[in-house]
Amino acid sequence: MKNIKSLAIAGLAILILGFNSCSPEFLDRKPTTAIDADRALTSVSNIEGATVGLMMYFATSGYAGRNLPVIGDLITDNLTTSAGNSGHLLDIEMWNISSSLSEVGTFWNGSYQVVSAAAKVVQACNKLRDEASESEKSTLDKCKATALTIKAFAEYILTQYYCLPYAAANSSMPYPVPGPDQMNGIILVPKDRPESSDNAINSSSTLRSASLAETYAHMHEELSDAIALFDASSKDYANSNAAFFPSKCMALTLKARLYLEQSYGDATNRDIFRDSAVSLAKAALADLPSGANAALVGDGQKFLEQYRAFAAPTTEDILTVNFTTSDNLSANSINNMFGSYGCRASSAVTSLFGGSDIRKTIYLSAAQNKELEIFSSCGKYPNENQINNVPVIRVPELYLIMAEASVGKGPDGDYMEGMMKTLGVRDTSINGDYEKLKSSYFKDGTGEDALLKYVLDERRREYTGEGYRWFDLRRTKSTLTHSGKDFRIQFTDYPIYAFAFPIPESETNTGAWKNGLLHQNEAWEANGDSWSIRYVLPSANGSDYSFE
Repeated sequence: MKNIKSLAIAGLAILILGFNSCSPEFLDRKPTTAIDADRALTSVSNIEGATVGLMMYFATSGYAGRNLPVIGDLITDNLTTSAGNSGHLLDIEMWNISSSLSEVGTFWNGSYQVVSAAAKVVQACNKLRDEASESEKSTLDKCKATALTIKAFAEYILTQYYCLPYAAANSSMPYPVPGPDQMNGIILVPKDRPESSDNAINSSSTLRSASLAETYAHMHEELSDAIALFDASSKDYANSNAAFFPSKCMALTLKARLYLEQSYGDATNRDIFRDSAVSLAKAALADLPSGANAALVGDGQKFLEQYRAFAAPTTEDILTVNFTTSDNLSANSINNMFGSYGCRASSAVTSLFGGSDIRKTIYLSAAQNKELEIFSSCGKYPNENQINNVPVIRVPELYLIMAEASVGKGPDGDYMEGMMKTLGVRDTSINGDYEKLKSSYFKDGTGEDALLKYVLDERRREYTGEGYRWFDLRRTKSTLTHSGKDFRIQFTDYPIYAFAFPIPESETNTGAWKNGLLHQNEAWEANGDSWSIRYVLPSANGSDYSFE
């Protein structure tokens, strides 16, 4: 993106039109000139610029540039912060959640800003395509595919933080008021009809809360449309920098994620969903973005070096947020979060590494990494007061989807391939020997529960500092425990899958919520506007927990 950011300025101005204001992290990216809304997206070049501008919204520190990779790990058990952290994401770490908490609003508003901006691009592509030349149609198809993919990703984030996990029992067609065993999906913005303002929904909107079944079907449809459009278009934005933009590979990966999640909540279709997830993961591996490689890095020095350069994506990136030295992130930098703000991997993570795992040094302290000139508690974001690319989706996920979706079929086949291509490569002592991997890591046998645990452990080794842990615990209906000196707050066996963030008050105070079509999550209707794990813990499916 570095060599095309100038293209984004006009496009970002276009996308900003329609928003009443912008959160602070957008200000350094906001252009100084405006474009007439009636003429904004009436040329192919403006649409192409708006598509780049869309990715700049996505990249803000309040979204994919910092909060998304940090919060999902800090609210669970992958990350902690030092005693010196007096305010940065501290409420998240302490589980003091309220509908007015800024991080809660950022995920909601940030997602819908991306959703609305993407819908504007899709709408404009549809209007111009019939009169466009063949070359212009290729560009419009790529812009539309890009917008649909990033829109589906933002909707996916909404389902992960504001909905319960997918289940056939709570994904029925729309209902006027949610019942105690039901949960809304999200508010669906049509793929080509933006209705967003600075918050999610305009006051005059007639949109309603969708069911989870509708929500997942909506995301699947958008991703399928994007895949077809990527196939029809040969237009690329940046050649070797393709991983700075959504791709067909990303769309395939997201569909695989959706099917894997649905498999946990639908026993009838479990095997069908899991087979689909494996097939899509393999298809994504066969269609990686230019510059990416299906073979993961197995050399320790190269593994560290790939996180220290921000001029281009690594060979393991499917989508990464690109920052350059011209981006003035200041205290909002993710690097500072792992520097002076004290964010670091928990001992529960660092204890999972074998002696020959090349990843273990990336999670050590700044002092331990001083010889490597890494001044951070996470070598993925190595230097405080600087910036580098932030990974969003990487190649290892495809192998781990294959492994997780195959746990019911035993330790061989796709499970073996997935684990050997990840853990078998990262731990250099394995050296291609699957029997050695099993004897080294499969300590609890090879039953389905044990095989799932091994995958989740490997995801912690691979993805700490990237925000996946929240998704993993909720998807697999796993409980969360905070014990030991790592954590500021202590509890045991908390059913995290029974909790969802509240829809923020910045949204529910708008006029659209007075028409009866939109609803707060029912747990928050019952508990009021604030909630703390120290006082109330949900129980679900007979789960028991103890508060220490």
